[in-house]
Amino acid sequence: MTTRETRFRATGTTAAAGLGARERGKQEKLARLTAAARRLFYEQGFDGATTQQIASLAGVATGTLFLYAPTKEDLLILVFVDEIGEVLDEALRSLPADGVAERLNHLFQRMLSYHTRDMDLSRRMMKSLVFVANDQTRGPAFAITETILRAIADLVADGQAGGAIRSDVDPAEAAGYLFAVYMNAAARLFSGMGDLGEVRGFLERGIRLQIEGLAPAGMTEILAQPGARAPAKIGYQMTKLKRRLRTDARGR
Repeated sequence: MTTRETRFRATGTTAAAGLGARERGKQEKLARLTAAARRLFYEQGFDGATTQQIASLAGVATGTLFLYAPTKEDLLILVFVDEIGEVLDEALRSLPADGVAERLNHLFQRMLSYHTRDMDLSRRMMKSLVFVANDQTRGPAFAITETILRAIADLVADGQAGGAIRSDVDPAEAAGYLFAVYMNAAARLFSGMGDLGEVRGFLERGIRLQIEGLAPAGMTEILAQPGARAPAKIGYQMTKLKRRLRTDARGR
């Protein structure tokens, strides 16, 4: 199975290729600001780094910085978008050859590992991403989320092509549910509801539950039958089972 290549770059000279000189200059300044913010946030912490220091390191005026990112939280979002894009690229390049659950787990575990580089900074990142207040960073934040969801949907579609996932499943909808499993695991990590090993196990089990379902062995085939709604199917099968048990009991 092959996964369509997904690549996202919010900043950097690669994103500026093919643009006019003015727009290219804007992209290059944004790349310098993002790189400077990344370095100082990791070296001094979010609270320790100042916008003046970031602007100076990037070689721009402080007023120029605020045109691109009105707050430090916005700079942190830009750092996240750039870094998680790199993580996504690496994860998709190194996917296991087979197994939809294994491939999804590989992707999500790489993303989870990213957050362990600096837990305090990651907590700040996730908090900032929940409420993106400014237009300058809302676009990149939404774009990287859509890119991640598209990558997950591609893996689901690959699973359908290989016969591991039903053909009537909407890959985009399934991607949303699977991403929710990952976000739940990340929230557990950030809130201290288990160490990294426990959270990794929780994430892997959650992925398998999404792929394999909660139904007992044999019931998955019943639920997959076209026609009646799931509760009706289960009720019908239970009625048949009860009748068979009564018949067997009378025959003894």
